[in-house]
Amino acid sequence: MRLQRNISIIINVSLTLCLIILTVFSIHQYKLQTLYKDYLSQNLSHDIISLAQAIQTNNKIYEQILQTNPTSNSYHNGLNVLYNNYRSIGPIADTYSLMYNQFQGFKESNSLNIKNFSSSALEQMNYLQELVNSDAPIDSKTKVALEKYYSLNSEWLKIIEQSELLIVKENGEISFRNGNNLTINELNWANLFKDLEAQTSVFLKKYDTGNI
Repeated sequence: MRLQRNISIIINVSLTLCLIILTVFSIHQYKLQTLYKDYLSQNLSHDIISLAQAIQTNNKIYEQILQTNPTSNSYHNGLNVLYNNYRSIGPIADTYSLMYNQFQGFKESNSLNIKNFSSSALEQMNYLQELVNSDAPIDSKTKVALEKYYSLNSEWLKIIEQSELLIVKENGEISFRNGNNLTINELNWANLFKDLEAQTSVFLKKYDTGNI
């Protein structure tokens, strides 16, 4: 009788310990997941602002190059800034397109396709790199190409300025419309990329070409 009671106590204690361990483990896992989501959300918020600022800055530089007579140094410095900005725009878009599709389970019906936007940014980056490496002055052919890039970038800037996520203040500062950072798992941030992709597609159809 006493042996049975002891066995029962041991079983109860063991079950209680297992329950405690599982509870602690679950809490730990939840905290890790929360920390990871917070980390991703902070990166997302930073990258969205960086992308918007890059597009905004690019427009100003295109205007300086095309609407004034920049010195050789000013022209090539501008090209360098444009190149570096486009160098960051594409990877940001590709990273969060992949992340969005992972959240959606890679379902084709819900996928985020940014092929035109991403490839256009890459094309501009490659062209600008050629200009930077050539160190040649601006000529009529180059000006025509830059004017097309400027037109597309201006369309992107309109998307930024009209975005439900972002607000562009009178001083040019870009911030989130609700005053808070984005949350990675809410997925509303994907609308910005969808709008950029849609506008890029319209632009490319206007020029009736697969590239700019």
